[in-house]
Amino acid sequence: MNSADMSRVFKCAEKHYSAKKLEHATMVTKYVEDDPRFVLMSIEEQNMVRAIAIAHDVIEDTKCSWSELQNCIEDEDTRRKFYIAIDLLTHKHEDSYGEYIDLIVRSKNLYAIMVKQADMKDHIMRKGTLTKKLQEKYLPVIPRLINA
Repeated sequence: MNSADMSRVFKCAEKHYSAKKLEHATMVTKYVEDDPRFVLMSIEEQNMVRAIAIAHDVIEDTKCSWSELQNCIEDEDTRRKFYIAIDLLTHKHEDSYGEYIDLIVRSKNLYAIMVKQADMKDHIMRKGTLTKKLQEKYLPVIPRLINA
């Protein structure tokens, strides 16, 4: 992904997220950048995983449409890769949380795996956000996601 596309994705996320959700997405992006696999990526791949990290909740948690988000990206192949990762990261209500994580892991989509690991890390590290409900969701699936 080129830097102009990444910038448009960031602006779209900023437009739709609440301040609290934007702070979370920004931390997820930071954790992705701290991942040892990040430095092994090309600049275009780094931009892609950054954009996926910042936008990982935008479809699930806001009124942003798929078309608005996808219109941020000009290149069709890049748009398709971005869509696949965001779709994997969008928890469908018919799937249990375990099924959702298994889908991400089985996909072997490095972008989605890195972002989901960073997302969980932020929830675990952030004081006050690791609710009992999140603990019950995360504890059974953490080993599967860590080993992905």
